[in-house]
Amino acid sequence: MAALTRIRALVRKDLLQLLHNKSFVNGILVFMILLNLAYPCLLTFQVRDIAVSVVDHDRSTLSSRIVRDLSQAGQFSFDGVYATHEDALSAMYGGRVDCILEIPPDFENSLGRRVMVQTASLPRMHLTTNAINTTKAIPATQCVTGCAAQTIRDFAQDKGLTVSQPSDNITVTNAYNPFNDYKRVMLPIIILNILFCFNTPARLMSNEHEYGTIDQINVSPMNTLSLMASKVITSLVVCLAVICLSTVLLWLVYGFMPEGSILLMLLAISLFIIGVSGMTLILCNCLNNGAQMIMYSSILSLFAQIASGYYTPLECMAGWVQWASHIFPTRYVVAILRNISLKGAGFADLALEFICLSGLSLLYFFISVLTYRKSRS
Repeated sequence: MAALTRIRALVRKDLLQLLHNKSFVNGILVFMILLNLAYPCLLTFQVRDIAVSVVDHDRSTLSSRIVRDLSQAGQFSFDGVYATHEDALSAMYGGRVDCILEIPPDFENSLGRRVMVQTASLPRMHLTTNAINTTKAIPATQCVTGCAAQTIRDFAQDKGLTVSQPSDNITVTNAYNPFNDYKRVMLPIIILNILFCFNTPARLMSNEHEYGTIDQINVSPMNTLSLMASKVITSLVVCLAVICLSTVLLWLVYGFMPEGSILLMLLAISLFIIGVSGMTLILCNCLNNGAQMIMYSSILSLFAQIASGYYTPLECMAGWVQWASHIFPTRYVVAILRNISLKGAGFADLALEFICLSGLSLLYFFISVLTYRKSRS
């Protein structure tokens, strides 16, 4: 009971310190509003306004239809038709063009000489893509080639030719995200406020050093377990409050509503907060400066976001990165939240992720207790 009384007193002190810190409270409000309102619109892999130009050596009806379809497609910004490939490259060098589609001579005539048309057997058009930004270049290449191939198939059918294209018999259905809306994928992760969850325990330890209360705690009979538990509980209370407000804000603005259990999501988020609080406290125990605690916790949060599959699928990363991602709670909580919010998965479907997340959270908490030294602080 004495230990619980000490933990309750420390939690109350930490909460009062945070609430009386106007810069922290204002920072929470600004951060939460900007993150939740702007981030879903800023962070998207839906490529639009692809600047496309065409070098037409064929000057035929088919090439004119390709130019027309590219200029009318919504995802393209048509720059025009250039006489030579060098002129188009100059436009790409100047930043006006992202893709250059070069149509070879005698392209339409080669199509007319075939009874059964296979797009792969036609004289090859050449596509040059500005690959400085590969995030835009890869989908841009797919969009341009897909649009040109569709135009060729339509033109061949108008001429009464048989078009051999296996993909024409495929109907695509986007499971769990019918309209392939990227916001639906990102919103469950945005409510985590990963950077804030890492910075909050670092802020608490920084306040102890800034206000000088850490010296009083070190000379008191307070044990290390009570001190670390108070920081984790305070972080849990503050982060859960911010996450709940973020969820309500996302519901009001974007209509976000998970398919699965909200209580199960809160359980996963709580375990995640305990885990990242433990990681941050381990880092803070190795430092004696409050500014360093804030800075290094922010750096740690960046690694955690990268290793979570938040931006890029883990399967696309190097093998050692996939292995290293297992030590970050973000890997498991991201998978849990996406499956619950989009798929409506239950606890039985995510039992392994919950076990790993719980184990990491407890491990990091006890390591933070073992690494704290009063003499060092």
